[in-house]
Amino acid sequence: MKRTIFLTTVVVSSITVFSCFAPNPAKEIKNKVYLDPSIKVLNFTANKNLEQVVNTTAQVLKLKNITVVCVPIVDEEERFLLGYIVPEDGFYLIKIQPGLYDDLLLEVCVHEFWHLKDYESGDLERLEYGFKYKEFTYSFNTFYWDRPFELSAYQNELRLKIEVSHKMNNPHCLN
Repeated sequence: MKRTIFLTTVVVSSITVFSCFAPNPAKEIKNKVYLDPSIKVLNFTANKNLEQVVNTTAQVLKLKNITVVCVPIVDEEERFLLGYIVPEDGFYLIKIQPGLYDDLLLEVCVHEFWHLKDYESGDLERLEYGFKYKEFTYSFNTFYWDRPFELSAYQNELRLKIEVSHKMNNPHCLN
């Protein structure tokens, strides 16, 4: 009898301990973010959350069939930048300052993705000597705040950041 009670206690204790440390499958499923397979992300930064941020931002902007390569900024002359995007042949290169905290990383990503949306729609084009935005040309020497595509990205940044953050934190919601 004592042996049965002892074995039962060991089994119940083992199950209790195991269940405390085992992952909760319901919680995992609830927090899974759907990654669209048409959005390919190559992340060469140290930030492991970047793939989810990039993919979710692309989904919120309804972008499909794109490839994004994320790399850290390492050039000394670019050290003052938080991030920028360059359209390449067949993909977009996003350079991001290493070590950004999550909130600032999200802000930089959504800002650059607003430019990506403009590139995809044809509103923004990178030229050898500058940019063409909605029929107007701006040289690389044009003051940053005099570039309407930068103003547009900043004007839409907060709204997009909230939408992406909401989708990442509530992936079960359809919108």
